[in-house]
Amino acid sequence: PPSIAISAQVEADAMGEMSQSFIANDDYGVVAGTATVTLDLDLVDRSYGLAVDPEPRAALILDLPMPFNGDRQRFEETLIEDLSEHPFANLPVSILFEVEDALGQTGQSSDIKIVLPGRRFFQPMARAVIEQRRDILWSRENARSVVQILRAVSHRPEDIFTSEVPYLRLKAIVRRMDGVLDATGTISDSLQSEAAEALWELAIQLEDGSLADARERLERAQ
Repeated sequence: PPSIAISAQVEADAMGEMSQSFIANDDYGVVAGTATVTLDLDLVDRSYGLAVDPEPRAALILDLPMPFNGDRQRFEETLIEDLSEHPFANLPVSILFEVEDALGQTGQSSDIKIVLPGRRFFQPMARAVIEQRRDILWSRENARSVVQILRAVSHRPEDIFTSEVPYLRLKAIVRRMDGVLDATGTISDSLQSEAAEALWELAIQLEDGSLADARERLERAQ
């Protein structure tokens, strides 16, 4: 059967793009491979929004890159993925690499345990928004507390927001979730996904807006 092994430690940049190198071998030639990412629940810090049981979520399966030409009996490649928006981002995971040869035989690597890289947020409000996004993706049971926390951290908008636009976006997200919660007591899968996408876009706006302001202040100082 073929074999596969990790050839270096995982690397990640500030935007959350991860790189993982591997070496594959087979006397007949490797034809395909996958990396299976599963949440390592035993290593999760079960506090705050992660204290409740998570909703079931299927493992993430990624196709491994194969050489376009040349020898597939032994080669080294690098899996490059940006999983910043995935619910597993910034949580401990286990990754299993597997390859298949031309005869249909398979070989696996040892599990690697890492914290799945995610985009880094430095602006405090953006970090708060991303944490609440993580909690709403962890379980819809967190919806009520997410609404309460977002209201609490933004109750003095003049001290937090440099523009009215992100504040109004945040209010719209909170109002949308709160209205559904008042009517049904819970949120649907579709609203869970909608809220997660809206919170991600808001965090990006807060973070990039902060960076733009910092550049402007630096240029003025210069």
